[in-house]
Amino acid sequence: MKKLLSLLGVISLVGTSVTPVIGCGAKPVSQETIHDKIKKSLQHQIVFDDDWIIDYSQSDKNIKSFISSASNFEWSFLNKLITDLVMKQLVTDIPNLLELYPNFSLSAQIANRINIIDDLRNSIFKNENYNFSYDVGYNLDDLKDISVKQIQEANPSNPPIINGFLTNYDGSTFGQYKIFGSESQNQISLRINSFIADNQKRLNYLTKMLNGTSAIVANQASYHKLLLMPSGTMRIGFSSNDFPNHDLIKTIYNDNSLFENYKKLILSNIKKDALNSNQINFLLKYMPTIFDDIDLDISLNSAFLQSDIEQSDNLKHIYGSKYYEDGLLILNVKTTLKYKDISATTTIDEQLAFGIVYE
Repeated sequence: MKKLLSLLGVISLVGTSVTPVIGCGAKPVSQETIHDKIKKSLQHQIVFDDDWIIDYSQSDKNIKSFISSASNFEWSFLNKLITDLVMKQLVTDIPNLLELYPNFSLSAQIANRINIIDDLRNSIFKNENYNFSYDVGYNLDDLKDISVKQIQEANPSNPPIINGFLTNYDGSTFGQYKIFGSESQNQISLRINSFIADNQKRLNYLTKMLNGTSAIVANQASYHKLLLMPSGTMRIGFSSNDFPNHDLIKTIYNDNSLFENYKKLILSNIKKDALNSNQINFLLKYMPTIFDDIDLDISLNSAFLQSDIEQSDNLKHIYGSKYYEDGLLILNVKTTLKYKDISATTTIDEQLAFGIVYE
């Protein structure tokens, strides 16, 4: 049924309310494409008027450093917040959007213009309201159904990228279709209220927002790009003494139950390697009053050998191939945000790809 609905909606999406036809021979109301409806929705100015997670009791250096890390072009807190706001507006204006396009995915971020980013940073630092434009990229179908050629045409790069994470394609926002910010559309009014002082409320607020449905979703809604993980290729380092034959992934591939034998080591190395160069360190270093620790839990989704990746257009499309000479682990990662003795009541759930490096 979902496939049928998707096919019916690919060419056009009829409005949910249609002006009735009066009299014989009246002209039918013209149909609006889904792209028309999305563009019309983005002409509304979105107002953010809610509690905030920047603690202005921190030092000026901490606040500036946090704002800088939160407003860069990577998948940061601020861009996730913008995406979440845009998604909510779309669903309000197009109630059957996700029914017709169950694999709809969206990426929104501050418009790729230096003056906007600088002005926004200054306004947030001064705790002032600010109106700014944002860029949007979106996909109607599951990314595995979109050809690499289509993605490359929508995200031109020189030289063209053939392998690697889809999110590494150039362009101010990732997506098959683009609607860039202007004076007439894609506007957000940021009205900053007070810091969320209640620790439990703050942890739950962040977890809910970061775990929302508005993140880029690929591979049958199982690959999410959220706050805590980096935008580049993630690799886990292991000692060659532990696996002299470089066969960790092959061992798990041959017998999935053996993952539990190595889970503790894998988790320890993820914390040591994968978390050292991503956004969570900016948060802990510059704004430790948001959350001061995390708990991670992992489980195995699947293991792939290099030969599997090379022989599968889908795997190459989603994960790339040149980064995984020794294979690929797809792990379910559950992150619990903590502050002092309080933990968020739910987890941030991601499915992430890890390559292996033997040191």
